[in-house]
Amino acid sequence: MENAKKMVRKAAKLQQHQIMKILQPTLDERLKNIGPTCSSAADIGEGALDGFPDAYLLQLHPELDPPYLFECFWATRLNRDDADWAFQLFRRNMLELYKRSRWGFDEELKQRELTATAARFFIIRARIHHSPSCPCSSSSDTSTTVRPVAYAHFRFVEDDSRPVLYCYELQVEKDYHRRGLGTFLTEIMEIIGKR
Repeated sequence: MENAKKMVRKAAKLQQHQIMKILQPTLDERLKNIGPTCSSAADIGEGALDGFPDAYLLQLHPELDPPYLFECFWATRLNRDDADWAFQLFRRNMLELYKRSRWGFDEELKQRELTATAARFFIIRARIHHSPSCPCSSSSDTSTTVRPVAYAHFRFVEDDSRPVLYCYELQVEKDYHRRGLGTFLTEIMEIIGKR
């Protein structure tokens, strides 16, 4: 059993490495026209997202099971279902930790933070194929559902008069832990943050 767990972890690391290997040239190409210096966080925010227009869909690796889709949104353009999902995922993953902390949990404040006009989101969605034998499928054909499974909430801010990318949240659905999705989101933010 322990050997199987090691193999799964190794496969997840390999999968994440393959994703970045495929994605890196695309990211570099999209980001190469961004200016090397910016005078403010607002400038770097605009420039960095030029390479990732709203709802830019990128299929990370078609052979993966399930295949994943990658999207980028300003919080103001996030649809209500995605905004609700992001908040509920945050609650599932973090509520108890926040309650035990000295600052506690303020639901209204967290909602405002997630939907602020300066907030950006990377969302990873999984394509899930349902076979006719699946009880959730009503037809004889194979159907596909796309559902969000991970997100990064970030902003471009000034820190000591320097523009920086600040990650507010990085959350992954429990069933999708240990698949490299959090690492992938972190690396995407790092690539953009360096620009």
